[in-house]
Formats: sequence, C-alpha cells, structure tokens
Amino acid sequence: MNSFFSVSALVLAASFVACSSASSGGAVPAPLAPDVSSFTATWKPDTVVLDDATVKSALRNPMTADGIYLFDPTLSQVAAMKPGQALVLTGVDLVKVDSVAVQSDAIVVTTEPASLLDAATDANVSWDIGADMANGPGSVPEAYVPGLRLESDPQPACDPTGDAGPCTPSLSFSGMIGNLATQQVVTFGTDGSMKMVASFTLTETATDGFALSAKFTATLKSFRHTGSVVIMGGVVQQASIALNDIDIDLDIQLNALNLGVSDGDFNLPLAITFPFSLGPIPAYFTVSASVKLNPSLSGTSLVKTSVQHHIGGALGLQVNGPSVVGTGSIDSVAGAAPVVSNSAAVCTVTAGMGMLTQYPKVAFGIGVAKLASAEVYLLGKEEIIVNDVIDLDKNLYIIGNCLTVQANTGAYYGGAMRLIGLTFKQEQEFWGKTRQVLQTGNPSTSAACH
Repeated sequence: MNSFFSVSALVLAASFVACSSASSGGAVPAPLAPDVSSFTATWKPDTVVLDDATVKSALRNPMTADGIYLFDPTLSQVAAMKPGQALVLTGVDLVKVDSVAVQSDAIVVTTEPASLLDAATDANVSWDIGADMANGPGSVPEAYVPGLRLESDPQPACDPTGDAGPCTPSLSFSGMIGNLATQQVVTFGTDGSMKMVASFTLTETATDGFALSAKFTATLKSFRHTGSVVIMGGVVQQASIALNDIDIDLDIQLNALNLGVSDGDFNLPLAITFPFSLGPIPAYFTVSASVKLNPSLSGTSLVKTSVQHHIGGALGLQVNGPSVVGTGSIDSVAGAAPVVSNSAAVCTVTAGMGMLTQYPKVAFGIGVAKLASAEVYLLGKEEIIVNDVIDLDKNLYIIGNCLTVQANTGAYYGGAMRLIGLTFKQEQEFWGKTRQVLQTGNPSTSAACH
C-alpha cells in the first residue's frame, strides 16, 4: 500500500501486537484581537462601481448562481456597459461583463468572475480576521451541509455564566456518504474552539463479514486569517495569505475487517464560513475537512490503531512577482510526539490500512461563499498507516512479526486566488514530516524488526 505522502511504499501483514495509550492537550488561546482590513484602489477608467445603496435598490437578483444579473431598466450606467468592462457590485461580487441586453422591464447583464487586475490599475489590500467560534453557530452565519440531514436545529449562542448554566452550542448531521453510515457533530467551545467529530461505519452481511469503523476527532482553537495584495501599474507586486496561531488536538481511530483492496474519499460536508469585506468586495474563508481511507485487507484480516496528536504552527502562501512559495509548518507542539494506542494487525496474508485526514482546509475567496467557485486554500494533512511485517523462516513459516505505525504530517496549498487572477495547476506540498510512532515485535522488537 502506498503512502499518500512522499514516503516509500509499505508492506503490511499478519499476527497481533498491542501497546499502551496516552493523550495530549493544548493551552487555551488568548482572546482574539479586533478584526481589521484596509482597501484602496485606483479603478480603470471604464470600471463601473455600484455602491451599496444602488445595488440594494436596482439589482433584483443579487444571489444569482449563473452570473446573469437583472437590474432596474432606469440604471443608465449599466445599460451603457460593453463586453470586457469590470463591474463592482458592492457587497455582492466583482465581475466582468460578457453582454448587456436592455429590455423594457429589466437590464440583463451576463457576467463572469473577475479579479482586481480586471478592475484596477493599482490596489493595496490587507486583512487580519479572527476565526472565533466561541458563540457557536450564531457567530458563524454560513454553515451548510449538502447531502447530510440536520438532526436538530442549530443550538443558539448562549452565556455559560447565565441562569441556564453551562451550555455547548452544537450542530449535528447524519446520513450516508457512499456506502458508509456517517455522523458529524460540531460543538463550539467558550474558549473560541470548534470540536469536530466525524464517524464512518460500514457493516455488511454476516456471510461477507465486511466491517469498518473510523472516527476523526479534531479540536481547532481560534486562529487568524491574514492576507495582503499590492498591485501597481496593472501588475501584482506581491500577495500573501496566512493562517496564524494554528492549534489542533487530533484523535484518529480506525478499525477494519475483511475489506479487500479499495480507496475511499469522504469529504465531510460541513463548511464553516467566515465572511468579511475588502472595501466594496465581499470576501470569506471557510474551514472544512475530508477523510481518505485506503484498506488493503484479505478475507481473514483485521487492522486497527488510534493516534492522538497535538499540532500547531502557521501556514502561508507568498507571491512575489512570478515566484510562489508556501511558508510555515504544522508540527508537534512543544516537541510532544504523536501518541499511538490500541494498535493491532491480525491476518494470514499481506494486509493493511491507511487513513488520511485533511484538516484544517481553509479556503479563501471573494464573492458570495455559496456561489463562489475559485478559492485558494491552505491545508494540513495527517496520515496514519498501520504496518505489520511478517518474519518468515526459510520454509516460509511465520516465526514473528514487526508492527509499526506511521504518523505523517504535511502542509499544502492549491486552488485559485481569484482576487489576483492566480490559478495553481495542481496541489503543492511545501512542508512535510514522516514519523514512526510505534515499533514493536514478536517474539521481541529487536529480533522481529530488523
């Protein structure tokens, strides 16, 4: 089975070994500083900027999903626009006009997404926005989950010191993703943290005996999303985005039986969105997660493990002219290595299990989040691989085994930064670390793990 990271292929097989458990935790983050942003631009002569009052009074369908806007027929400045001109719809989007049709009852403007390079000759933009979940769903206006059923209405924001006593705002979803029964629960702590628990379960018929249970628990403390863009003379001089003060507690558990060889990608549908404004242009960032399962088991095999990891750091992306680089890392906090527990592999032929969690995935875009399609993202990945290698004698009889668990961490960037018209052809890894967090053998580690 191949690692999802840039590490060598691992062979997995039979017998049984287990080890002890432990856990780690993190400090409560300091209160967030106030959000700040700045925006100045020198618009091109033919760029049309509609202020907030005009948009609210003359734009009939600000939430359109197809880029076709309907304006009041008396709005002469829009009626006179030509293809290729940039249109700034304050609080809605930044677009480029494809066509204008003036009708008796409306001006129909067909558009496509635009960047600041389409609209401005010079611009200086910056932001520093906190992701604070302390008030629960009430402080997170965009939490949408296509595909899963909301089990109950979002719990309102509440005062833990009030007459009602302590409370935990939460969201809970359940349903099917592929052939896996899935539940996702998100709770919001008073310290500004968000705890996400996602579980996947597969149980087939007794005759087939297939089974899978995987659980991903992550507590993400409050963090900051920062960025800047400088455009001069129609050229991007520099741009950056960064995630600062990352602090996450991860607990990853997997247990699989008789699954055969397969891959499964499961995007956890919940995306928490934080909207803000860059001058007249709406912007946002989202926090989401996904899981990739990669079992390679025989008809009579089982693998399982549990890994806890406290990670922190900062991730960033720097654009300087034609140069693009990722910056920072997410590594063990205070040197605390991942802790592995409850690990075992039982099988008669080569077998194994890998689980890749992608969290946090923080995407940044402009426009309305639900309608946007071009986002640049920074991403942390944690990969767990169970590896049990059989020791055979010259007659191919099993005389021992060596069980190892890999816990690999990586940082990536990808997507498209529409604000400056930059698209990445593929996702790029800019930091990574591979770790062997467990090595133990039968009859002894030194004898079996050679």
